[in-house]
Amino acid sequence: MKKIFLLLLFTHGFTATRAQKKDKQWKTNFGIDIGIPFGGLTPTTGSGNPMVQGGATLKDGMGFSGGATIQFIKTKKKSDGRIAPAFGIQLKALYNNFVSTASGVYPSYDDQTIKISEMAVPILFKVCIMSKEGDIKSSTDPDVIEIRKGSHDGEYEGRYTPGQYHAGYHTTVAVFIYAGPQIGFLNNTTFESSSATYKTGFETIRKNLKSNNISVVGGMQFMLGRTYFDVSYQKGLQTIYNGANVFMNGLIGRFGVLF
Repeated sequence: MKKIFLLLLFTHGFTATRAQKKDKQWKTNFGIDIGIPFGGLTPTTGSGNPMVQGGATLKDGMGFSGGATIQFIKTKKKSDGRIAPAFGIQLKALYNNFVSTASGVYPSYDDQTIKISEMAVPILFKVCIMSKEGDIKSSTDPDVIEIRKGSHDGEYEGRYTPGQYHAGYHTTVAVFIYAGPQIGFLNNTTFESSSATYKTGFETIRKNLKSNNISVVGGMQFMLGRTYFDVSYQKGLQTIYNGANVFMNGLIGRFGVLF
């Protein structure tokens, strides 16, 4: 019985060691992602875009973006022996809502708003261009020691022992650039206007909208611990309107939290 127990203990320790080594190579994190799109439709005038009514010129409005994300990050050892992120892949499942507005449309001088929503799945390939580690403040007081486990950015696992000196490190800042394809599924389009004539025309427009949208997304991401801020641009590669070259583009500022 004792031999079996020792064998099980040895097997568990060997497996845990291998898993820990493997875990140092790739880090996986789930999270949430929210953003504010500033974008809309191209072209912005009725001469090239049948979605624009009368003499309107569309302007980018403030929309909403939000959803879930998962990322896989490959880590590396720096020259000083510390662990830092190298590259990886980030997948998202997002709800994007783009808003375009036009004011004082001739001849009735009414205001118009076009809102287009999509369920989008971007696949982003990330490369770390800069990372910086900060020393954890040394202390013998367990209440002020920052000890974390299983982080994507090389944070360490530690144990407090009374009377001993404790210090460690973790990656505090990282900067990524990223790009990748995105497929979107248009699920809702609303047209708001004070003119009854335009509202009737919008029903015809809605019938000519396509149900999907292919885009490319690129941007820069700033990570601070397990939070990130980034700025990206979504460029439509496929027209979303039958019979006209209408594209959905947008500049998006984002905030995310990884767990």
